[in-house]
Amino acid sequence: MQEKKEERELIAELGILKKRIEEVDTRFDLEVDDDLIDACIYEKNSLMARYRHLLKYAKEQGFTCHPCRQMMRFEGEYLSWE
Repeated sequence: MQEKKEERELIAELGILKKRIEEVDTRFDLEVDDDLIDACIYEKNSLMARYRHLLKYAKEQGFTCHPCRQMMRFEGEYLSWE
């Protein structure tokens, strides 16, 4: 029961990260100030590092999830924990 709760929380956190990455991408596309463009790049890199960490953790814990729900495309590559 505890493992399923942890798995649900992990899925929710991945969803939040996906939304935040999409928001950063939108800001990046609209930004004109060089410093703020750099800030968007650093923020996205940070979020992607967190996302990859959570996928690695999920694999280590043996969590499974429907691949269509958790496979996300970023920077031309697909990231999935399965």
